[in-house]
Amino acid sequence: MTFTRGINAVNAVESYSNKGFLRATTLFATFHVDDIDAVFSHEQTIQSLDRFLNQYVPDRQIQGMTIAIILELVTFFLQHQYFLYKNKVFQQIKGSGSSSPLTTVLININMFYRQQDLVNTLFNRKELFGRYMYINDLFYFISIHTSSFTILDMLMKLL
Repeated sequence: MTFTRGINAVNAVESYSNKGFLRATTLFATFHVDDIDAVFSHEQTIQSLDRFLNQYVPDRQIQGMTIAIILELVTFFLQHQYFLYKNKVFQQIKGSGSSSPLTTVLININMFYRQQDLVNTLFNRKELFGRYMYINDLFYFISIHTSSFTILDMLMKLL
């Protein structure tokens, strides 16, 4: 079972319980990632975007713009970000500015591919999985019925 909005967590746990999956040994885990917008390298971001576009854009273009052009534009955007800190100008070499709507899209695409192993494992074990993103923070909520470190290992590989 999955959910993507915090408000749906209660409904998901209720449904989880009604289906008989909630046990006395069920553990619930949450984790929070601060500043998710600065986690991924530009290379990782472009690779994920390339994979996504090639997988989900069958015509290989969107409104007349080819995938290659889209990737070039996003690469240009990522490589030409600067910020001011203590009266000095720095180039951002990882992630993207949190105020950009494009940043949210790129984070979601990155996480879509990075969390697939975790989601598949949890789904096969009939566990709960929830992900909620607020501005540049990411929150996860999962249930675990095993003492195995497999799931914890997968969580650590997300970032």
